[in-house]
Amino acid sequence: MKTNLQALLKPQINADGSGCSAMSHSVATKNSSRRKLWVSPEEEHGSRRGDTALPKSTAVHPESEGLAATEHKEHKTMNSTATTTVNRKPHEPRNKPDTEHRLELRPVLDCGSPLPLSDGHRFVQRLAKRQRTGARQDASRPHVGRSAILDLPSSILCFLLCLLSASAATRYVWKESPSSAPPYTSWATAAHVIQDAVDAADPGDTVLVTNGVYATGGKAYSGMMSNRVAVDKALNLRSVNGPEATIIQGYQVPGNTIGDGAIRCVYLTNGASLSGFTLTNGSAGGGAGVCCGSATASVSNCVIIGNSAIDGGGAYQGSLVACMLVSNVADFGGGAYQSALNDCTLVSNSASGSYGFGGGAHKSSLTNCVLIQNDARQGGGGDDCVMVNCALQENSAIYGGGAYDCILLECLLTGNDALSGGGACESTLHNCTLTANSADLGGGTVISKLINCKLSNNWSRISAGATAGGELINCVLIDNHAAFAGGAAAGGSLSNCTVVGNSALVRGGGVANGSLANCIVYFNTSTNGANHSGASFNYTCTFPLPTNGVGNIDLDPLFVDTNGWSNLRLQSNSPCINAGNNAYVTSPTDLDGNPRIVSGTADIGAYEYQGPGSVISYAWLQQYNLPTDGSADTLDSDQDGHNAWQEWKAWTDPTNPLSVLKLLTPQPDPNGMVVTWQSVLGHSYLLERATNASGPFSLLQGNIPGQAGTTSFTDTNTVEGDAILYRVAVPE
Repeated sequence: MKTNLQALLKPQINADGSGCSAMSHSVATKNSSRRKLWVSPEEEHGSRRGDTALPKSTAVHPESEGLAATEHKEHKTMNSTATTTVNRKPHEPRNKPDTEHRLELRPVLDCGSPLPLSDGHRFVQRLAKRQRTGARQDASRPHVGRSAILDLPSSILCFLLCLLSASAATRYVWKESPSSAPPYTSWATAAHVIQDAVDAADPGDTVLVTNGVYATGGKAYSGMMSNRVAVDKALNLRSVNGPEATIIQGYQVPGNTIGDGAIRCVYLTNGASLSGFTLTNGSAGGGAGVCCGSATASVSNCVIIGNSAIDGGGAYQGSLVACMLVSNVADFGGGAYQSALNDCTLVSNSASGSYGFGGGAHKSSLTNCVLIQNDARQGGGGDDCVMVNCALQENSAIYGGGAYDCILLECLLTGNDALSGGGACESTLHNCTLTANSADLGGGTVISKLINCKLSNNWSRISAGATAGGELINCVLIDNHAAFAGGAAAGGSLSNCTVVGNSALVRGGGVANGSLANCIVYFNTSTNGANHSGASFNYTCTFPLPTNGVGNIDLDPLFVDTNGWSNLRLQSNSPCINAGNNAYVTSPTDLDGNPRIVSGTADIGAYEYQGPGSVISYAWLQQYNLPTDGSADTLDSDQDGHNAWQEWKAWTDPTNPLSVLKLLTPQPDPNGMVVTWQSVLGHSYLLERATNASGPFSLLQGNIPGQAGTTSFTDTNTVEGDAILYRVAVPE
């Protein structure tokens, strides 16, 4: 599917908020003359700065065409200029008196053009006179009382006004400015080349750029290759109308994009910011679109498209917010390299060449980002990245179509493709969803660790529809498919997972090979081994009952709703409740985030039953027709001295008084002492001994496989004449 870039590149207009006015007042005026003034790019976007208008000019900025007519009025008082705006209704005559209008006076104390100190004194004096005479103060402005300013000594007033004069300035860039001249502090004198305004600016200043394609100028920085714009001081470089209207264009050498004469679009030093530009056609060793000195350099609301580099085709380092990185190319990080990206979109970037790591991003952190149709040799969406709440869609690679060697938290991986690991390869995924990914091996993942993840409708052209190798904890695998073996999984280890509705054409519709514990593998299909083939099981619910392992059951797991596998939580009478083994639990919560062990023993499957009931395995209780509501837990039904809970732990028959965990009389042997006890096949035991009844007992041997009827163990460390006591137990 091709991405509609036209739809992605939506207009993004930045309101111009530059400049600062000290305070304002409204006064009534009579019979003021009208005059049409030059309209600046800044005035078009709502800012009224008294220092930016050309005197008595009738020139109109090209971008102002089609806008509603705006009338401007000048009012001069005691050498201080105030500008007012009055909107005239279309039917009003031009010469209508404006005695009913209130005009807003804005003393010119802004960052772009400071008011001279002498004028500042006169302004404060006028303000004091107005307050003494009861002149009305604009309610929208903070009240300035006598205690705040008017009672201060004139020397302090001078100091305060000097500080205002020294504040950050705004430099302007407009390719068509009529009288370009340093220091570029008005639209009339705006620089034609961005670099000129940057060079004239001081740290903390704003360089404001209006519409145009800026493809001239260049500057090297710290011995690096040329940059179309090199921001070598901590200032703010931003556009008026956003990336669709304001373009910085680098240069790629024909036939050799990264060669002598190549030009990067923008370099940003530490603390500098860039906002509202399209950066295109740049070329560099690192960061052809934008190269940042560190993460303290920030880029926002930019489109970075069609750039080429070795490291970071679009961006190198820096913090990027709400940016689009499109069709950039690099060996490492086609879109971005070593960058921090927030709310960004990465589309059709590529990591090519003999390395090809991270089509979208390499060695970066991404939060709330979308990665679409990026490609690489390794990690189509990203390589060696940390991704949080990201969507990886239709990316491709040889290894890890969506991600390779990444950490992914709460991400969606869908429609990605690879030879190995369609969704992810050699990665760690927490609370992620993987759907409709494909690969030759491992449609969802390969050799990855997945915790609390959902894998559905993934496809393998050979084996392992959802996952190959790796480790899965508290995961659900539904409706995945493989052309050969392992409809859901092939190899690896699964604990507390639910595997249902998967298929393979040849063998192992659910799983092929690998090891499973505390899992449910049911309702899968294949020609050979519908649910499993060649795997090992412990405390797992599957059919047919495995010939290996312990604690397995073959009963229907009794899900809440199998219609479309819509609810795979356990019914209150499911045999999987309390049927697991706590030793295989590695996560404190289940797939829902609920406590994993509720009644003392883990359930089988991805979801832990949270309701009340017995603490004993429901499958064991149901085997002997005992209730699962907890009423039988402490009963000794067969009067053999052991209650139901004790018989369950020993896996003996609670209805047969002869079925108990009991030591028989030890027998001497030429090799030592033979200790024998009643046992059950498929369960392990531990044997302890002591020299007196009060103990202490020490472990003689653990993990002794139980046999049907009785099990024996020979204690070879005995001395004739010594008194020895033995104790047999079932490990927890």
